[in-house]
Amino acid sequence: MNRNITFRSGRGCALLGAALLAVAMTAPQLQARRTSDRGPVRFKEGAQVDVGKRSLMVHDVGNVRMSLSNWGEQGNPDGVPGYYGFEFPLGSGNDFLFSSGIWVGAIVNGQKFVSTGTDGDNGTNEFAPFLSSVAPYLNSFYPLSAISELVNGRATVRGAKGVDDDNDGRIDEDPAGDRTNDLMDEAFVHGAYNDDGDEKLDEDGDARGTQEYFTVYDDRYVGQVQSSDPDGHTPLNILVTQRTYAWGEAYASEFILVDLVVRNIGELPLTEVYVGLFADADIVAKGESGDAASADDWNFYDAPNLMMVQGDDTTDADGFGPGLFAMKIVRTPKPLDSLKISFSNFERLGGGDPETNIDKYNLLNPGPNGVIMPPASFLSDWRYLLGFGPKEGSWVLRPGESLPVTVAFIAGTRLEDLRRNAQWAQAIYDNDFQGPQAPDQPRFSLQPSTDRIRITWESNAETSQDPISKDFDFEGYVIQRSSDAVNWFTLTQFDKINPNDEFDPEFRRENLNLGMPYDSIRFGDAGLGWTGTLDTVFAGTDSAHVVLRGNYWLEDRDVLRGWNYFYIVRAFDKGVSGAGVLITPVGRSYLEAAATNTLSTWPYGEDLERVIVVPNPYQGGHQLESSGALDASGVKRYPRKLYFMNLPPTGARIDVYSLAGDHIITLEHPPGGSDQLVWDMRNKYQQEIVSGVYLYVVESGRFYYSGGRRWIEGSGQTKIDKFVVLK
Repeated sequence: MNRNITFRSGRGCALLGAALLAVAMTAPQLQARRTSDRGPVRFKEGAQVDVGKRSLMVHDVGNVRMSLSNWGEQGNPDGVPGYYGFEFPLGSGNDFLFSSGIWVGAIVNGQKFVSTGTDGDNGTNEFAPFLSSVAPYLNSFYPLSAISELVNGRATVRGAKGVDDDNDGRIDEDPAGDRTNDLMDEAFVHGAYNDDGDEKLDEDGDARGTQEYFTVYDDRYVGQVQSSDPDGHTPLNILVTQRTYAWGEAYASEFILVDLVVRNIGELPLTEVYVGLFADADIVAKGESGDAASADDWNFYDAPNLMMVQGDDTTDADGFGPGLFAMKIVRTPKPLDSLKISFSNFERLGGGDPETNIDKYNLLNPGPNGVIMPPASFLSDWRYLLGFGPKEGSWVLRPGESLPVTVAFIAGTRLEDLRRNAQWAQAIYDNDFQGPQAPDQPRFSLQPSTDRIRITWESNAETSQDPISKDFDFEGYVIQRSSDAVNWFTLTQFDKINPNDEFDPEFRRENLNLGMPYDSIRFGDAGLGWTGTLDTVFAGTDSAHVVLRGNYWLEDRDVLRGWNYFYIVRAFDKGVSGAGVLITPVGRSYLEAAATNTLSTWPYGEDLERVIVVPNPYQGGHQLESSGALDASGVKRYPRKLYFMNLPPTGARIDVYSLAGDHIITLEHPPGGSDQLVWDMRNKYQQEIVSGVYLYVVESGRFYYSGGRRWIEGSGQTKIDKFVVLK
């Protein structure tokens, strides 16, 4: 197979548990993946085992979207609509990962055993969510980066070390030795998660990634394994704590770091312990499905970067394919250059999957020097496994002892991009999970009015400090708008005037000396303003700059009445060599608004002929739903949205019926500023509607309130029309 190839650029989240998988998901349907060769249910129905709630979270603040489970498996092997195993680039629809998971092998009483997060299509998940009576919130994922705060950008979790962040009169109650300053692992060990008795969990920590998640799972639940190996599952009695990190800055946006601690919670020692990274990494371009997507891949081991690489066919319908996927060893208790590495690749179509504990252990530890199998010699559905342990001696886990391991999941358009991302992943880990950061997210708000939307933002980003350089390196703002929260259009850019070109000439193209809103060259621009005072402050060690103490505002007047728009205010810095100009990530830190019509500006009276349904037909979803939202429990939901547009501001009532005449729901649109109504496509019993043709009746009128909402007699016009729902 020709390896001298180049790759063109191409561009998933809550798996709710077996009981909820039957509920119709709400995001657009993905192309079908290969699922016929695995069981549809992972754990036996009705199994009476005391385990935690099964869930899945998604990292999506960078240029990849990755799904992670709380039972040790990554990816989207069940093909849940709207989720991706490892989408790259973000929003492209390309998927790079069917399934992956950690393997831990050891010898117990002279016998070889391996516990696996997954081993491929047979779905042998030998870990399950851990249920703790000490820290019950560990049943599922806990978002260390405080998801609710991501609207304000880089997530600092409710305060910082060394302050009284919960106003209880005590400073930094977290116990000493909390390496990550987030208390999560110490809470699990010591049961001190509510350390000050204020009923709030872990107020004192800082998340180091833009997104940071934590979960715990273990391998003791033999009765729950649905598709066990021929020799069954014998637990090693190990518990794994998993913390994952994602970053939004461009230089760090194409990899996820997964930090694992394997702990022996049994009564017997585990000897000759080896760890493995397993993956069924199908490289799937948007629109591919079945074996056409999964059976056209190849792989090899990249020794200098300690990573295994998967690629796609370069001659099929998707051309050079969407890119490359890799998994890399980042940290073990032994130095990386002292590891014994074993790389194995085997393909599903030829029946090469290992099945027994002995087969799997021998792949993790095939001999005294390890074995590196050659690159895949033909296209197929290749899986791969990277096993590792020390060259000298072996890892032993006595009861209560732990083994830390950190790995990276990496994407890249070309091999050189993949290797550069691997080097950044290693560098960020080596710097305690931190790298150069963009300025803080500006705090901003939206004020919609007739034919315009005003964006107001604070100046907090201008005094943010880079954690690596320690410089206050703010340079400017970018204000962007989107109609789908995926593709962003720049409304305007501001940056400081630097007459002496104090920034690196490498970044002059981004730092254009356009001026800030208060500068004379910008002051008086239509739809632009600022309020407050200007102060000169020192930035870093040797320079001074002007900082506004107040707010800026900008009006977007190029909007259509009633249509929803997404806005974000981002701050960027002067530039970091090797990482470029850093700009605050988009993530979910955008806001949504619509220019409204009011009674005084609505030109059509009560003309209901202009009322429409958007989208019509509704085909499984649309762009305005694709970003989803995390609920209070940390589960990502994709609420359906159907829009009734051009409603009169005098008020309207909408009745929805099935084609057979069954009444579905009554929707009431009160008088006021907006001319649209958003419906979640649930009936009056809060059940999701099914596919079909629906009738809607719109009646205009005015409301009055007396013991409930009622209609005035002779309420106006009526319109009857239909819409179609396809799921």
